[in-house]
Amino acid sequence: MFANQVFREREKRVPVMVSMSLVDDSGRTLSGQTVEAFYASIRHARPMTVGFNCGAGPEQMARYLERLSGIVECFTHAYPNAGLSLLTSSVYGTGWLSGSRAVSGTLPVR
Repeated sequence: MFANQVFREREKRVPVMVSMSLVDDSGRTLSGQTVEAFYASIRHARPMTVGFNCGAGPEQMARYLERLSGIVECFTHAYPNAGLSLLTSSVYGTGWLSGSRAVSGTLPVR
């Protein structure tokens, strides 16, 4: 990863967050990797957190987040349906507060 090259050159580390998108209910990323394969491909960067972004809703990503949390050596994060569907009330009829209520209690916390 480019981040590791910068860390070596500057002899300094900064926190790295890595997000992946799930394409559909198969649990694969846009490049076709499984959750486990994706983490294996970025593990060397020693990220502070790894997780999922807006490719799925909380119900769809919960089981994959649970799988991910069982293999990572860092924190996990999730941004289910992040973006307009949760943040722009005028477009989808839900504001950020109702979006956070929809997610609350759905995703596993470890």
